[in-house]
Amino acid sequence: LLARCSSAVICISEAVKDFNFKGISPKLQRRAVVLYDWCDGPPACDANAAACDRGVLFRRFGLPDHARLILMPSRIEPWKGQHVLVEAASHVVAQFDDAYFLLVGALVRGRGREAYFEQLRRRAEELGIERHIVLGGYVRDVASLMRHAEAVVHCSTSPEPFGLTLLEGFWCDVPVVAAAAGGPLETVGDSQCALLHEPGNAEDLAEQLLKILSDPAVSQELVERARERLGFFQSARRWPQFERLFRLLVAGSGKECLVPDGAVTAPAADATEGIGAATSSASGIREYEGNGR
Repeated sequence: LLARCSSAVICISEAVKDFNFKGISPKLQRRAVVLYDWCDGPPACDANAAACDRGVLFRRFGLPDHARLILMPSRIEPWKGQHVLVEAASHVVAQFDDAYFLLVGALVRGRGREAYFEQLRRRAEELGIERHIVLGGYVRDVASLMRHAEAVVHCSTSPEPFGLTLLEGFWCDVPVVAAAAGGPLETVGDSQCALLHEPGNAEDLAEQLLKILSDPAVSQELVERARERLGFFQSARRWPQFERLFRLLVAGSGKECLVPDGAVTAPAADATEGIGAATSSASGIREYEGNGR
């Protein structure tokens, strides 16, 4: 419907474009174009330096000073995959008793989702790892937690349209482990700047986390590659594509603006800068709001 009513439709990833436009006429498909979002810095940090202190933060969540922190910032609801991380945690704790898992984010209510929080807590007890799992609720200062974490985890069981958590983790110089589906696959591209796991596979997720906890060199290499990758997702690189699109639309005086085939930019192919298109991004894929934002 959007394609029929618009000169062009912006999609924030190839995953969004494929989900919404596959199977329709080629003419309408050409109205969809991928323009990636950008991230020019880490999430907002508490201006109070004392509040960002590792000891203060850890005591706030009941974490021991020696804890090796695995952080998952995301809304609390089933498709975000917190249950997958709880299952993976049991495998990790078996080898690293100093590993602690902090899940922060607002609980999503409605359609029975309120029960999910209690299900997570109960499952941690069943696995005997309740002291290693902390359900921290909504927090504003995600960046400070990221900077003190051994890894940031994204483990959605359904494809994310984009996956801002990855870029925020990159900015905070923390290794990222992400589900290999949807937008995150494009965020990583062929840069190998994050470790990927099969969506919903707790053992695979645990295996990737163990690589990080077992070898500091792995963490350092991920951080260095992530710093390089950030250049592709900064406004100085992305905004000119939007400007080019707007000029095309204005020049068209409202006439149909079809995006040429092959004009879409792929993250792994930085040499080809595509043009942008249109008015809104339509996604049947779940929306990302991170830590309840």
